[in-house]
Amino acid sequence: MESNIIFVTNIPSPATSFDVADVFLEKGYVPTIIVTEPEGQKSIGSCYLELRDALTLKKALQEIGELTVFGKKVRIEFPEKANERSAVGF
Repeated sequence: MESNIIFVTNIPSPATSFDVADVFLEKGYVPTIIVTEPEGQKSIGSCYLELRDALTLKKALQEIGELTVFGKKVRIEFPEKANERSAVGF
């Protein structure tokens, strides 16, 4: 089963999960931020994003290509891989 959720890591400081979401918004995709840093606190450098369905996520990733935030490449994993390090339990 394909996922509609991605785990984004290596988000450069001072970028936040909202900056990552903006990359998708600029292409017309509306992600939901599942895990984010507490308001007013330093970025934790990672987040989960959810799109409407797996097909929409696949299309968005193909259209965006290499995902960069503030000019730095970030890494994308799918929850099955990220779950090993996640306390969220996807």
